[in-house]
Parts: sequence; C-alpha cells; structure tokens
Amino acid sequence: MALTALRPHVAEFLSEVVFDEGRGAEMDEVPVLPDSSLVNRTLGDINLRRQFGVTVIALYHPDLPEFHEVTGFELNPGSDAILHAGDVLIVVGTSEQLARVHQALGA
Repeated sequence: MALTALRPHVAEFLSEVVFDEGRGAEMDEVPVLPDSSLVNRTLGDINLRRQFGVTVIALYHPDLPEFHEVTGFELNPGSDAILHAGDVLIVVGTSEQLARVHQALGA
C-alpha cells in the first residue's frame, strides 16, 4: 500500500510487468556452476544483454565476505564484476529470453 502511494509507477511496474508471469518481464536466478564457462569472467565479457536480451540486476555472492555486510547481494553490478563459482545472477527478461539463458548455460 505504501509503495503504491509513494511510488505509484514503481508499484505498477512491479505488479503489471514483473509479477504478472508471462505478460512481460520476469525475474529469475541463474547459478554460476563450478564447471560453467562464466567462472572468472566479467559481466562485460559475457554480455548477457547482447547475447540473450536479459538484464543482470544483482549478483548474489555467497562466498565473498565483503558482500555479507549487505546480505551477499551486489546490486546493479558493473561490467567489471567478476563471476565466481557459486554466485547467482539475478536477471530480468521475458520467459523466452530466460529459457534461452538457462539452456545455453546449463543452469
């Protein structure tokens, strides 16, 4: 309720686009598996936006102590963010884009 009153466009976006599965954008998790081609590469190197059309909005780093002060999440990571085995990418895209990412990365 408060979000709707204070930030109506954000509330509408979340309701209509992100949380209405199949209608628009969806959020998903893409794990960085130990044998993945993503390990030790930067977001700029892999450029998931160019390859699949998805946007990385956060990285979860379970094994990096510097991120545990902020619950393990790196919000809005830059192109120089390095991916490590065990990390999880939080991405936004259409269901089709997300399916292609999972298929390509074996996630």
